[in-house]
Amino acid sequence: MFEKLLKQKGVSKEHILQLSDVLDNNYNAILSLCNGEQQQQQEQENDEDKDKRKHKRRYGTYKYSAKGNETLSEAILLAGQPAFIVYGNEDCKIKAVQHLEEATRILKPP
Repeated sequence: MFEKLLKQKGVSKEHILQLSDVLDNNYNAILSLCNGEQQQQQEQENDEDKDKRKHKRRYGTYKYSAKGNETLSEAILLAGQPAFIVYGNEDCKIKAVQHLEEATRILKPP
């Protein structure tokens, strides 16, 4: 397919062979560059999320349920560290989380 595209663009047969050889010999290096770009993009998205979190106000609370619209979250001490205990509706399991995040604020256990 690559060879066909190069022929359509008018690349000589000699150069097509050279390019194919270079690509064959450096296949893993080329893939690692692509993977590196994807990883870099993910890191950039994570940094943007962290920046958004930095600008949100943080509040301490013992309980949270969004005025009864969400599952009740209760502040506890877990292995000496504050956390919220939350019942997950979708998987029916009890989980411990470090904080609860909303669009405009972050709720932390006291």
